Amino acid sequence: MDEKNEGTNIEQKIHVSDKSAKFLNVARRWAMFIAIIGFVFSGLMVIFALFIILLSGFLSRYSGFPGHMPSGLFGLLYIAIGALYFIQSLFLYKFSNSTKSALINYSSSDMEEAFKNLNNYFTFYGIMFIIGFAIFVLVIIAAVIMAIFGALLSV
Repeated sequence: MDEKNEGTNIEQKIHVSDKSAKFLNVARRWAMFIAIIGFVFSGLMVIFALFIILLSGFLSRYSGFPGHMPSGLFGLLYIAIGALYFIQSLFLYKFSNSTKSALINYSSSDMEEAFKNLNNYFTFYGIMFIIGFAIFVLVIIAAVIMAIFGALLSV
């Protein structure tokens, strides 16, 4: 699609050749594989997080371990990260199912749904990347500032 036609209501027909359909089918299979692995790992992260939360409560109660609150927050952070992985995996899973349906039924609406989910996946992934990169930059800046103040105070 030309950039000048982007965002207009002009519908253009795109023919999907047999070779393109095969490429889409391979991509959909990989997307399903990655989605399933993502579901498994997000579930494992939540289980690990619950284990951390329970273990931190046990350690603080019976051993006098003072780290109950930070360990519990660490567990909640793992639950949040697991939820983010689940959302990404769900978009890939929906892409794979919609693509399969579109290829079997020759359905334009299913193909639109597939591409919508693929777009959602990449948008979500891009936003998470930007947020992660911003946090990384802020941590580096904070480390440099603390190093400078540490050097100044030790003089």
